Amino acid sequence: MNEFHDKRAAIPSSGNLQLRIDHLTAELAKTRNALWNEVDKHRKAKRTVQELEEMHYRLLEAIDCGILISDQNGNILKINRCLEKITGYSAEELVVKGFIQLSPNSAHRRELNRIFTSLDMVQDWQVPLKRKNDTICTVLLNINRTELKGQKVLITRVQEVTAKKHSEKKLKESRH
Repeated sequence: MNEFHDKRAAIPSSGNLQLRIDHLTAELAKTRNALWNEVDKHRKAKRTVQELEEMHYRLLEAIDCGILISDQNGNILKINRCLEKITGYSAEELVVKGFIQLSPNSAHRRELNRIFTSLDMVQDWQVPLKRKNDTICTVLLNINRTELKGQKVLITRVQEVTAKKHSEKKLKESRH
């Protein structure tokens, strides 16, 4: 109330209507300029957010390992193309099937479920996965629990090591 009263007091009180109109026009111009400055700041911030989202999307797609982002209940929120290539499933198919179901045995499925629902971090956990074409591959899982946009999520890095394991086995056999 005092602020309003102070602003009204700044308006010339003389009977000169033109002075009052000029004063109010100047105040309106200041307000308009301040508003446009705020709008410009908002546009720049929005553009920055869009650029960051684009950069994160490109990074997610360019990285050479599978990325799975899931909520704390194990629901898949996002996967990248590399994970689609590793598993043979499209993103849509994986959302329906669920990552845990890719484990070829029930013991690993139980352990994956325990990890996804209770642990904050797992490093280099080696697990077999059953691809869509029914072949088995070996992957290393690195899992971190974090928060995105106020939601607790798991970010899982899936690195296929089948060829590496095969090479190590061949090397070991050749030494014996």
